[in-house]
Amino acid sequence: MYQGKTVLLVSCTTFGSRANSFREMRVAWSDDGVRFVLDPGPLIKQASLPAPFNGMGGIIDCRLTRIGDDYYFLSPQGTWEIGFEGVCMVLYKTRDFRSA
Repeated sequence: MYQGKTVLLVSCTTFGSRANSFREMRVAWSDDGVRFVLDPGPLIKQASLPAPFNGMGGIIDCRLTRIGDDYYFLSPQGTWEIGFEGVCMVLYKTRDFRSA
């Protein structure tokens, strides 16, 4: 819950060539935990992250934890795109679900 609303982190990605794809994390909000409204813009746009994170597999399957006023979320991300074989965990942080 954030300010009385249920928060859902939504992984958005297209499939196909890397040049024509996008990968981002969006937020959806709900007053009742059933009907959600998706934010029009991304919380995280992977292409705008610093290297090497901008070239990794998509931001997916996040796990969210609140500590104090901050919300931390972990995302497993593939490393094949940057020359490694496997997956690593990337930690993100937000206070308002508008910027990370």
